[in-house]
Amino acid sequence: MLLTTFIELDKYRVMNAIEPIDLIRECRSRSGLDQRGLARDAGISEVTISRILNGHSDGGGKTLRKLRSFLRSLEPIPEPPQDAA
Repeated sequence: MLLTTFIELDKYRVMNAIEPIDLIRECRSRSGLDQRGLARDAGISEVTISRILNGHSDGGGKTLRKLRSFLRSLEPIPEPPQDAA
């Protein structure tokens, strides 16, 4: 139960992170994608991701929404219960 609470708090912290660089790092960590793959799958240009990671841009609201949406998509989908036949 306590572990579940910590996991939920971590999800909340990441999903509400203000810094786009934190979201990028978390997306890459959870998905295992490189910069190009994250750009493709999240619908963000690779240049935008590079500029954020290098501190040249904060990305803006649209970028944050796309990163959060991508991170949500990585949540595991629960398996349907197996019939005990």
